[in-house]
Amino acid sequence: MSLTVSDLIIPILVYPRSLKHLFFDIRKGGPILVSSDDEICLVVNDLIKNGITDVLLFGLPYKRDQYGTSAADKSGTVQVATKEIKRDMGSTVNVITDVCVCQYNFSGHCGISDNNYDNVNNFKSLALLDKIAISHADSGADCVAPSSMMDGQVYSIRKSLDSCGFGAVKIMSYSAKHASSLYGPFRSVAFARSKSHDLSFDKSAYQLSYSNKREAIREIEQDISEGANMVMIKPTLWYLDLVYEVKKMIDVPLVVQLVSGEYLMLRKGEKIGGQIRGGFEELIETLISVRRAGSDRVITYIAMDFLEQINKRFS
Repeated sequence: MSLTVSDLIIPILVYPRSLKHLFFDIRKGGPILVSSDDEICLVVNDLIKNGITDVLLFGLPYKRDQYGTSAADKSGTVQVATKEIKRDMGSTVNVITDVCVCQYNFSGHCGISDNNYDNVNNFKSLALLDKIAISHADSGADCVAPSSMMDGQVYSIRKSLDSCGFGAVKIMSYSAKHASSLYGPFRSVAFARSKSHDLSFDKSAYQLSYSNKREAIREIEQDISEGANMVMIKPTLWYLDLVYEVKKMIDVPLVVQLVSGEYLMLRKGEKIGGQIRGGFEELIETLISVRRAGSDRVITYIAMDFLEQINKRFS
């Protein structure tokens, strides 16, 4: 099994330039690649030079509201960043955008929550997700990635995109997004300005149980029937049995995400026996095992120098 940098999709958390001063310290300690919306092209250009063809944009707003409606703002961080990237780099990079509201609302939930954040309203959430996807497509996104795990989200977004003239925009669905404990490092950055210090959101009402493989398979099959061009399994390393089984069943590309907790574990494991090993070999072994299990693409955080080493190793 080979590996090339073109197999990788790099996630970037984009924040408003007005909040730049808040993120300097955070950038030193975590695996999250973050960029202000006025510097995003510099970051993406470096990735392109190292062979990356796809980036996945997550956004942080200037301020949150109860429902996360600013996620659909035409002048939002993801929308602005997408316009900047496509204006400067055109078709040399595919821009995939995360379609969700958890970073934009007070509750941290992936949909519109009622009753003091205890419940998520699926119907209201779909309407907002449609607006977000359309705003991303209108900004130039090549692909939208609904990650809210709302029932019917792929069908609803596909229908809305088509009706607005964005039939060419693809959908990469977070079809099997599990209620995992491995999202912590990302949340620590995404919710750094939140008034709540409790980042252990209970999303088990709509995210999948990691003990139920059949449910995950049903969700993937449902998303494909609704029009997903690509489907995703998240997290990755403890789900390779599911990756292997799903790949044998489907005809669309299968994407996996090496989430922030998984990546951080790999980086923390660099120091063994008192010696810094660098972590490159551990990451390569991980990425190849994931590809070997059946994934077509891998979303992963990665250091820029690692991309250079991958190019040298597998060129």
